[in-house]
Amino acid sequence: MQPRFRAALLPLLATMFVFPIHARAIEVAFEIGDGAVLSDQVSLEVRVKSPDVAVDKVEFSVDGMLRATDVSVPYTFAWDTLSEKEGPYTLVATAHDAQGRTATAKLMVKIDNEFGKGADALAAESIAALKKGRVQDARNYARRALKLSPENATAARALAALYRKSGDLDRAFDILSKAKISEDDIEARKDLIALHVAKGDSIGTTPALAEHAGLAAELHLKILHGRVAALKPSDSPVVRGDAMFAARDWAGATREYQRVADPETGKMEAVNRLLLAYIASNRMSDADLLLRTLTRLNRIDPVTRAVIGYRQLLGNQFEKALASAENAAENDSLAAMIVSGYAQLALGKRREAAEWADKAHEANPELAEVQLLRARAVQDSIDSRRAILRALELEPSSPEPYVLHGFQLMLAKDSKRFAASGAILEAALKRDPKSAYAQIGLALSLMAQKRSIEADTLLDSLMKQEPNAPDAMAVKALNLRMMDKSGTEITRLLAAAKKIDEARWSDVFVPDVADLISRVYRYRFPVRITPATLYPATGTE
Repeated sequence: MQPRFRAALLPLLATMFVFPIHARAIEVAFEIGDGAVLSDQVSLEVRVKSPDVAVDKVEFSVDGMLRATDVSVPYTFAWDTLSEKEGPYTLVATAHDAQGRTATAKLMVKIDNEFGKGADALAAESIAALKKGRVQDARNYARRALKLSPENATAARALAALYRKSGDLDRAFDILSKAKISEDDIEARKDLIALHVAKGDSIGTTPALAEHAGLAAELHLKILHGRVAALKPSDSPVVRGDAMFAARDWAGATREYQRVADPETGKMEAVNRLLLAYIASNRMSDADLLLRTLTRLNRIDPVTRAVIGYRQLLGNQFEKALASAENAAENDSLAAMIVSGYAQLALGKRREAAEWADKAHEANPELAEVQLLRARAVQDSIDSRRAILRALELEPSSPEPYVLHGFQLMLAKDSKRFAASGAILEAALKRDPKSAYAQIGLALSLMAQKRSIEADTLLDSLMKQEPNAPDAMAVKALNLRMMDKSGTEITRLLAAAKKIDEARWSDVFVPDVADLISRVYRYRFPVRITPATLYPATGTE
């Protein structure tokens, strides 16, 4: 090639295969402008223009300190401002391209998380936002409050509720259990009780549920006993009696109600409470005497009829219970709705029972008594279990939710159902050693596990408490047969059961365990009536 031709060709080849000598500069800019006020968690994004070569990375600095590096679009810096002091900051974003060139953008911002309001005010705003469904605001205010005061119970409640709603029970439980909850912060304690139950259920074993429900029960009892301890002499007998009734101090409640429950002149709100206290403490003769007096004085009102139905329901007079309560239930008596629902269940009318359960739930879903009826009446097993767990959250110190769960476990098909039911039924007896419902349930569970001697001790105690209970007689008869005891005593028990309730217990031969579990489940119920169900607007629980 001629030298002159070669000299002319080289510049042309250079323009075809070599990058331009003067490439255009890269540019970087923040998406927000100078003077922005930041709070909580923010994501700061920058735009990068690099027409000729690829961007390698973008580095983010805060007041001269490198905080983050991003290597892909969009280039962002996630900044939790709660980790910083409030005030002004200088942010710098530095973009680097593949040829080693850089460009920077500077931004002046101010952090303001309203720390000047104080932790209590921020926590209160969190709860208010939570009630209005403003989830992100509730989370932000709660985090701010906990940053100022890590043990703030109000903020912990809000944040724990949000984590529980998202399914993160462990984090919810951890946050609330570390909070400093004062003795008089009942709402925070209730939330912790509910988290105990939910955490126990999430583990997936019956012993775990029983253990955590037991811890919840201890907290619940502290609330109940604390209310009693906080009573003042100036409090009305009804207020004092309601607090004692909730703490299962039937004798104390009875004494308080008697002060203002004169059958002739006392307000019926007090008289009906006294009648209920007599029944709860098994003073049935006193209850019957008071009822006769009220009948003679023509002072029976719809709430009284609900209590009468409750008395009849406990005596397995199901038709009479329904007749007594149904009219009052139609007039919106919550207690009567509960009694009517259980009576319909006993009479085999599950659809009607479910209707009453739905009405009671609509009237007041925040009562364990209502949740128990719903758990017993609904058809769907998942809905039933949810209602039992909710009842446990509301009343973990009462035996009824445990026993109902125990019976439903025994009626399931799981091969380990009787061992599982035994754990939860033993927990029920820890709540109330005299619970006849728990005693007969645990006896049946033990019998199914071939542990008849242990069951016999429970049945002897039960029959001393309820000498005329036909279902207990039938269960006792089977246990005697399992222990190869006297056939004469077995025959006597079956005959006595038939005499008391021939329609339901007219067995000629001793039933087997599976049959008795099913029949007792349809004969006994976790029914509870409390002052809160008699008068929902004024009850203490």
